[in-house]
Amino acid sequence: MSIERRSILKSTAAAIAVAIPGAIAGCVPPVIAADGDAELLDLKRQLDCLMATWRPVWRGCNGLHDKWLQVVREREVELSEANAATLKAIQDEVGYTTAEAANSALIDQMQGLADRIWNTSPTSLAGLMAWVSAARFDCLSIRDILEPEKAEFSDRRLIQFLAEAERLCVGASA
Repeated sequence: MSIERRSILKSTAAAIAVAIPGAIAGCVPPVIAADGDAELLDLKRQLDCLMATWRPVWRGCNGLHDKWLQVVREREVELSEANAATLKAIQDEVGYTTAEAANSALIDQMQGLADRIWNTSPTSLAGLMAWVSAARFDCLSIRDILEPEKAEFSDRRLIQFLAEAERLCVGASA
């Protein structure tokens, strides 16, 4: 299977997951929660599953944005308000509009889950893992989430800290 075909299949799967929210809840087997943290761990599972679904969607969307810019350059269309209708038509033509809508929908869903996590205090290290997932989403840029090896020094330290915190939480709750 070619990489392009895999990307298309992953994007299709992501669209289905967005359309059928019940499918997202079943992505990861339930985790046995520490007393009081069952809701947090469920939110973490949902957020982690959405992030896994979102990664190929974002990459596909980013690729279509690059394709849109290439077509704009080839057609010598100036990036200006005066050309807004033409620019939008090219976005629609290359599929960027649809991809961006799917990307935005996933980001909005992840933000909603992260907000719910932050509004629920953990009572155990297992519950704290949910906060680690929320911090990863809220405190890092999209590029740093997807390509941590390219992160700036301070962001690499945050990535390292979050990984170590997660490792300790998993070890303590096992």
